[in-house]
Amino acid sequence: MVLSRRDFIRLGSLCAMSAGLSLGIANRAMGQKRQSTTGNTSTGFAIPFEAQRDPLFFMTMQTFTQYIDTKFIIDPGYTFPIETRLIEVKDLRSASAQKRNIPGHECFLLTFQLVGDKSVKQGTYQVKHDALGIFELFVVPSKDKDGIRFFEAVINREVG
Repeated sequence: MVLSRRDFIRLGSLCAMSAGLSLGIANRAMGQKRQSTTGNTSTGFAIPFEAQRDPLFFMTMQTFTQYIDTKFIIDPGYTFPIETRLIEVKDLRSASAQKRNIPGHECFLLTFQLVGDKSVKQGTYQVKHDALGIFELFVVPSKDKDGIRFFEAVINREVG
C-alpha cells in the first residue's frame, strides 16, 4: 500500500487526536474526577464523601488483627443473624509492597469461620462486632478440603 506524506501526516494527526480524546472520555465514563481535596488517592482521584463516612473506611489490617478469634455477627436481613469468628487476617500485597508499607495502601483477606450450620449466599451484609460496631462487608462463602465452611472478605486499598 502506497501512502503519501500528506496522508501519513493527516492519519497520524487523527490518531493522536483520537487517543487524546479517548483518555478524557475514559475518565468521565468511569466517573473519575481529578481534584486536589482531602481524601485523595495517590493518583489524584477524589474518594467520594459517602465512602469516607463508612466505618470500614477507617478500619485497617491492624484493626482487624487485634480481633482475631472474636465473635462477628453477620446479619443477612432475610434470616436470623449468623455467628462467625474471625480466624485469619492475611496480607495480600506483594513482597515489595509489604516492604514499602505505604500508609493507606493495603490489601488483606478476612476469613470468618461459621459457628453452627447456617449459611448465606455471597453478598453484602451488615456485620456487627462488640468493639468495632456495625459496618457492611461483601462476603463470599467457601469451604476447605475438610468441608469446614467459611466466609471471606477482601479489603483492597492498593490504589495507584
